[in-house]
Amino acid sequence: MRRSFAVHAGAALVLSVAQLSAAALTLLPGHSVFGDGKLAVGLSMLALFPVFLTALVRGILLQTDGVRLGRNPSLQWLALRCLPRSVQVCLLAVFAAGIALVVSSSGEDRQALDPRDGRYYAVYTGIPRQEIEISRTEYEALIKIDQRTMFAIPGLLSAGAATLVLVTGQLRTAPGVERA
Repeated sequence: MRRSFAVHAGAALVLSVAQLSAAALTLLPGHSVFGDGKLAVGLSMLALFPVFLTALVRGILLQTDGVRLGRNPSLQWLALRCLPRSVQVCLLAVFAAGIALVVSSSGEDRQALDPRDGRYYAVYTGIPRQEIEISRTEYEALIKIDQRTMFAIPGLLSAGAATLVLVTGQLRTAPGVERA
């Protein structure tokens, strides 16, 4: 595997760990560390796009580089198994943490809205969909749950990008890969 693949995957994995750590911070009691979180979530999303899009482009370019991925769907698993065991365990741990954080933020049927006139509101996402007034404590809890989701999902996507780049880099040298 070329060094550029390892560097790209490392950057995506570091970004994933940072995003998942931010999501984990929302589990702490008290006020949110990120305030309303709009800037932090925006920066997280902004950092995700170049890393993820570059990983997709690298995967597409590999298909035009002589490796036939469509003929044998198990090639990706073969390349993943060829990675060092410590890398596999690290990827698995990051995915497990991300899934746990997403699951911990699901199940809430309300989303916080911006406060108006000193009052706090949420939208009930069930049927019928309606706006309801809530207490400040409930509002702060909803904000933290929303932030957890908005950090955990990009964290999972960043981990997916890291995995895709490692598999793509490994496919170039994996044994049993049919070349065009």
